[in-house]
Amino acid sequence: MGKRCQIALSLSFVAYFATCPLYSPSMTFDVSLPGFETVMPGFAHGSLAMAAVSGLAIALLALTRPDVPILRPSVLVVGVCIHVASVGGLLIAMAHPGILEAGVEAFSAVAGLCSGFGTLVLALHWASYFSSYDLRNILLRLCLLLSASAIVNTVFAQLSADAQLAFYFLSTLAGTLGPLWRQLHCRMPDEHPGVTSDLKPATALRRLFSVVGVPFVGFLLFALTMAVRKVLVLDFIFAEGLGTVAEGLIVAPLCFTRLEKPLMPFVYQVFLPVVAATLILVNSLPGEGVGAVPQALGLYVFFGIIGILALVLFTATAGAREFSVPLRFGFALSAFCVVSLIGLAFRDIPLIGEGFDLLLLSLSTLYLVYLMLSPGLRAWRSMYAPAEGDAASPAWANFVPRLEQLAALHGLSQRESEIMAYIGRGYSPAFIAKKLFLSDSTVRSHVKNIYRKLEVSSREELFWLIDSGMGEEGLQTG
Repeated sequence: MGKRCQIALSLSFVAYFATCPLYSPSMTFDVSLPGFETVMPGFAHGSLAMAAVSGLAIALLALTRPDVPILRPSVLVVGVCIHVASVGGLLIAMAHPGILEAGVEAFSAVAGLCSGFGTLVLALHWASYFSSYDLRNILLRLCLLLSASAIVNTVFAQLSADAQLAFYFLSTLAGTLGPLWRQLHCRMPDEHPGVTSDLKPATALRRLFSVVGVPFVGFLLFALTMAVRKVLVLDFIFAEGLGTVAEGLIVAPLCFTRLEKPLMPFVYQVFLPVVAATLILVNSLPGEGVGAVPQALGLYVFFGIIGILALVLFTATAGAREFSVPLRFGFALSAFCVVSLIGLAFRDIPLIGEGFDLLLLSLSTLYLVYLMLSPGLRAWRSMYAPAEGDAASPAWANFVPRLEQLAALHGLSQRESEIMAYIGRGYSPAFIAKKLFLSDSTVRSHVKNIYRKLEVSSREELFWLIDSGMGEEGLQTG
């Protein structure tokens, strides 16, 4: 895919995310619109409810069958048409609520239900697109594009009411063009159903949450924060928009770090606690003057970082080909919408809504404690085997050909060959699971198959089998 195509797709994604009805900062219309108060609540709740139900249904279906049709071009076209039509109806109803008279509230709810399904279909196609990149590419792209979407939302909020309606509709159209163009002009990789399709649903879910459990909890905290907090900074900018830009700038440098150990364990066990400690320090500043703006942004930035990292990990697990896109994002988006609905409901209750800042701060503290105590930094350092050997050494020059020969000789699959390479360099199953975005049980299952095919019963025997041929010039056999 050329650079121009990537730029066009990136711009389309910015337009999609800036108008996504599942994300509350994207629905910041001018409250002076005639139908805003009567139309917006029904549309917002309807879209969240339909996306929650559809996402759960798709994820459950992905647990029991190898092919879920949600990523087919025909479904995408239907979803796009429904989404664009429902958004058009929303905008007309907000500008001219008298056209529908008493039925405007029911119409807005139906439009929301339709938009929720179309938005979910588009979200899964966007997830499939980003899943084609590696971890650091996903991280960098999402940081930049989500920050750009926040800037678009901030500009959108400053427009006049009529300009907002036109801008929103055009942006909605632009957000659908990327997936449509990709389906028509790009050779789409076959969506791998994932090995979980051959397992019992309970086992598949256990494996999924063993990989993304901690980010999943953080993702739900992010959803709650976005739903319940609406804070103006400097009297004209919403804190969630400015916070999204800030969190992108904070997270993006992680893309350029060079670590011998997997990146994501470092992020969750070192980087996030540092960010949370900074948040606690900021909240200790006086609430007036210099400390006012950082305090208003603090929770948004912290939970926004958690949200970005969760999206990155959900997307990056595609490389492991263990969990399909419908399974991963169906559950994640469904839960996101459910929590958003709960947050919106409680925000409107005066006594509860006023205490949400304290609740969110408490939840962030509990999440931080969990991150620090669950595996801990010491466990992160000790659970992994030594770093890779020197690629320039004579032993290393023979190592890779020897592994390739063993894999071919004993009929190892591509995944088994990859895992054997890590085992041969001394890495533990825990490291391999984190490195390849697999569950521990899947890695151990592959290890058993490797031992069986190579007719060895331990790591020591495998090491001997590898070492026994590394000094031979011809590398004939083990």
